[in-house]
Amino acid sequence: MDNKRQIEKITYKGDTFYLIDGKIVDEHFIVPAESIQAEVATFYLSQINYKFLPIDKAKEFMISAKDNGAYGLAYNAGLYYLEERDLMSHEIRLILPIFISICRKMGKIDQAIEYAEKYIAKSSAYSSPALFTSLAAAYCDKGEYVKARTICNRAYAMQGGGVGFTNELSLVYKRIEKALEGR
Repeated sequence: MDNKRQIEKITYKGDTFYLIDGKIVDEHFIVPAESIQAEVATFYLSQINYKFLPIDKAKEFMISAKDNGAYGLAYNAGLYYLEERDLMSHEIRLILPIFISICRKMGKIDQAIEYAEKYIAKSSAYSSPALFTSLAAAYCDKGEYVKARTICNRAYAMQGGGVGFTNELSLVYKRIEKALEGR
C-alpha cells in the first residue's frame, strides 16, 4: 500500500489552496470556511472528467467532493456511475454507500432510501455493512428509528458482530438510542 500523501496545488481567485489527501486547505494548511472550501473544491474538481476514472478513483473523487462541500458535483458523479456506467457488483458496493451519504447531505433522504432499497432488492451482491449503515442513517433522518435499528442490526451481523465494528455504525446506533429514549 502506498502511504505517500496526495497533494495538489490549486490557485483560485489569486489565492493558493491545496488538496491534501482529498481535503481542501488554504496556504497555511488550515481548512477554510465551508463556503470557500466548497467553492474551491467545485472549481478544482469540475476540471476532472470523472466519467473516465477507474472505479477506485471515482470513489475518491466522490468522497473528496462530498467532504469538501461540492455536493452537486459528488451527486452528479454518483448518479452517472449508478445510472450510466455498466458496473460490476463489487463496484456498485463501493459507490452506492457514498451516493446514499451524498443524497443525505443534500437533504434528498427519500432518494437515498429509494436507491439503497432498489439495489438491495435487486441482489444481495450489492449489500454491504457500509450500505446498511448509510441506509439506517437515512431512516434516522426520517425519524424511523425502529426501522433504522433493524437495518443497523443487519450491518452489524454482516460485518461479523463486534469484529470491525465501524465508528459510523456505532454513531447511528447511538443516534437511535438517544431518539428512542425520549419516547
